[in-house]
Amino acid sequence: MPSRQVLMAHAGIHGGFVAVAIAVAGLSNPELLHWAVVFGVAETAIHFRIDAAKCGKKFGWDVDQALHFLCKLAWTGAACLIAGMPVLDRMTSP
Repeated sequence: MPSRQVLMAHAGIHGGFVAVAIAVAGLSNPELLHWAVVFGVAETAIHFRIDAAKCGKKFGWDVDQALHFLCKLAWTGAACLIAGMPVLDRMTSP
């Protein structure tokens, strides 16, 4: 099997997990439901590019993992902004 297909499958699995996580969060906040696919596709595309660059020896494992972590932070932050910061509301309410 060509490596690009394996890499796309790997990235697609990660994108699927992001989409499911956002969709589950969206069960209690409908504003997030339609964003689940957007975040999932974005994660798949960016994950593919990061891993392709790592495999092409443009950077090492440490940068690869840092970029993946930053992506997850970005999806979480964007989801909180779209949902109106429900996590922060619960943390600050008496």
